[in-house]
Amino acid sequence: MPKLEEHLKLIESFEAYIELKDAIFVHGGVVPGIALEETNPLRFLWIREEFHVGYQGKKQ
Repeated sequence: MPKLEEHLKLIESFEAYIELKDAIFVHGGVVPGIALEETNPLRFLWIREEFHVGYQGKKQ
């Protein structure tokens, strides 16, 4: 069985977000009004309400 350290290393290697032509993939959401490349990566993981009520971007 893989060790905890191996799992953490794998998770830490993931991208904070993946952007395609028509979509953005994140764990939690994006910060409305802030460019992806200027956003603290932790915000992609933990943002919720602000994203759900404030996001009006073109990408879904």
